[in-house]
Amino acid sequence: MNSLKAQVSNIKSYPNVIVYLLTTCALMLTLAIQGTIQGNLQVTHFLYALLASAAFATWAIFDLKARQTKLNKY
Repeated sequence: MNSLKAQVSNIKSYPNVIVYLLTTCALMLTLAIQGTIQGNLQVTHFLYALLASAAFATWAIFDLKARQTKLNKY
């Protein structure tokens, strides 16, 4: 039960984590549907999408930390 509480507190500390997870899932689903329809489903497209999603999530975490630090300074 403690691990569940820890996970919930981690999600609360990064409020946009759900948005990024859902966006990543939607991107993967869109790629799968498009690749199936067009017949060019490739693993590299999924890897690029994961890389882009990870980059945006990392950027958001650093941005959140920088804004919190800036607010705490003043």
